[in-house]
Amino acid sequence: MNDPIVVRFLNERVRPLCELIRDLKYRLADGAADYTNNVQPLIAGFADAEPVDDGRPDVNNMNCGEVRAVLTLMGGLRTTLDAVNANTTAQAKACVRGLVQ
Repeated sequence: MNDPIVVRFLNERVRPLCELIRDLKYRLADGAADYTNNVQPLIAGFADAEPVDDGRPDVNNMNCGEVRAVLTLMGGLRTTLDAVNANTTAQAKACVRGLVQ
C-alpha cells in the first residue's frame, strides 16, 4: 500500500506524534526520578505557600505547593500514557528520529 495521502499522514502526523509521546514518557519518568531523589527532600519541610525564587523578575515564580502539584500532574500523565499505550511496539516502530533528551 503506497497511497500518497496515507504515506503523507503517516510521515507528517503519526510519526511525529509517536515521537512526542515517546519523548514525553521519557521526560516524565526522568523528571519524576529527579524530583524524588533530589528536589522532594529539599522542599519537604516547606509549606505549600513558600515561594521558590529563581531570581528572575521576568517569570512567574512558583511556590512549593505548585511544584508538588505539577509533579502530581506528571504522575497522572505517566499513569494515563501507560494505561492507554498498550501497543508500544507500533509506537516504537513509527519513531524514526532519536529521543530528544
